[in-house]
Amino acid sequence: ITRENLRPPIPPHLSPDLAALLQACWDVDPASRPSAADIVARLDATIHAIAIPDVSARTWWSRTFASLDAVSWKRFETAYCAHRGLSFSVASRLPSGETENTAVLTFDDADGGGVDDNNGRAKDVNNDDEVQESELDLACLRALLVGATGTDSDTVTMERFGSVVAWLGTWDSDDGTHLGIGRRARELCQQPWFHGDLTVADACDRLVPQGPGTFLLRFSSSEPGSFTISRVDGAGTVRHHRITPRSSNGTGKRFAVADTAYTTLAELVNDLRANLQLFVPCPGSPYAHLFVPAASFDYES
Repeated sequence: ITRENLRPPIPPHLSPDLAALLQACWDVDPASRPSAADIVARLDATIHAIAIPDVSARTWWSRTFASLDAVSWKRFETAYCAHRGLSFSVASRLPSGETENTAVLTFDDADGGGVDDNNGRAKDVNNDDEVQESELDLACLRALLVGATGTDSDTVTMERFGSVVAWLGTWDSDDGTHLGIGRRARELCQQPWFHGDLTVADACDRLVPQGPGTFLLRFSSSEPGSFTISRVDGAGTVRHHRITPRSSNGTGKRFAVADTAYTTLAELVNDLRANLQLFVPCPGSPYAHLFVPAASFDYES
């Protein structure tokens, strides 16, 4: 090491930033090696880069929360609303099962299981087509970040934030719609076939009691940013199909199965429903309660 300047081999799968730091620490000239403070700063940056692959999301988290690896939902919500120019909060105004902006989920059996709307999206009762995010959008984002039910003290971790951004697209949308990540969270959660975080075993437990043609879509448990379609085939066997994320390159087509890319997951499901027998959404979506209209009562005078 000292005479021939030999160094241990760096594993090829190691993060480029971490590999560069190791090489700097092993510099043959001690004066060129980074100080302890520099090492800590570069390690923090490397951890952020690994946890939050999206550059704009990572920059926002680092600028907003510095080196923290977790913050309360309330703190995250306040910072996010300021970033998006929103003036409302769902923490106390949106109890479970109540929304100001509701959606109706329909599944057209006559059409082989298509979702009723343009690109297969659930219809908004209020025909809310504006780009500005609503309280329901923020409630859906909270459900993905901290759970479908929770409290103000629930924690948003840096790693979970990075994963959710990867699943929903870039922090600053590159699909030409300029939709905030909250609106994209809502478009995903409102689909009756989306079940969020499920392991392979959990997906099988939900699907096995159902008949052929039943399916669900979930976050991939093994590949960050990917989704998985789990379905019951004609023989009653549960099959799994990976949906790979990709850069839209301005086309808006982010989701790929084999060599075919789609703009939305609903579009993908509608296109593949006949080939994969995606006819009946598996019951039990953990997000369905977010789209149930609040009960109203009329009293006689």
